[in-house]
Amino acid sequence: MPAYRVVVDTNVMVSALLKSTGAPSRILDLWVQGVFDLIVSQQILDEYFEVLVRKGIEPNLVAVLSRRVNRYARIVVPKTALDVVKQNASDNRFLECAVEGNADYLVSGDRHLLELKRFGETEIVTPTKFLERVEPHL
Repeated sequence: MPAYRVVVDTNVMVSALLKSTGAPSRILDLWVQGVFDLIVSQQILDEYFEVLVRKGIEPNLVAVLSRRVNRYARIVVPKTALDVVKQNASDNRFLECAVEGNADYLVSGDRHLLELKRFGETEIVTPTKFLERVEPHL
């Protein structure tokens, strides 16, 4: 059983698919290897795929990710709507997902989320900081 429950922001997921090296790509690899449970909501999935298509990610790659996410990610249905991040209301979907999924980490490159540092039991970190925390324990 994976040791961590992690919400991955759209910017990290898109970066992982746009560039095959770097921290976001490594995070995606760790998920595929079963190091952590990816926690998502339907709203987050919709955002992932809308942005990936808009960015011109190869359709076959989007389809592979879609199948993998639908099969292996833990999909939660947030029960509480949050209004914590005022500057970008869509960021609140990630906090809602983290709360509902009892996430250990929310991995993001979004400064509005990163400024919070923590929300409830969830630590909000950059991709690099996430790897610094997780990889020594592998």
